[in-house]
Amino acid sequence: MKIYVYKNGLCDPERKFGAIKQFSNSEDVDGFIKTLCVSIKPLAHRRLRVFITNDEVEQHEVDHYVLMGDSYGLDFRTSSIKEVDTLAIAAECNERMASVMSAEDKRVQLLRSTI
Repeated sequence: MKIYVYKNGLCDPERKFGAIKQFSNSEDVDGFIKTLCVSIKPLAHRRLRVFITNDEVEQHEVDHYVLMGDSYGLDFRTSSIKEVDTLAIAAECNERMASVMSAEDKRVQLLRSTI
């Protein structure tokens, strides 16, 4: 399994934008995701996007998915790219992030009426 971390929409480890990690079992993937999500600051969750893919998915396919929002020839394997909800995982592991998430849920949505 591969994990792609996109920072500000880019994943280029040579230029320090994002990272690509490869793991052989799911326990290592879970540990890495939890450590990553807990260690980043609350505002950084908006800048980072984390994807888990199968080994056969190449980076240009994930790039196309990030930029265009469609699956670039991956129609026959729709479960190949999964995006991780970093806020939800951080809320599970950290009480501070859980309080931030509960505060966001309690906000009142204001709608403008059209006359």
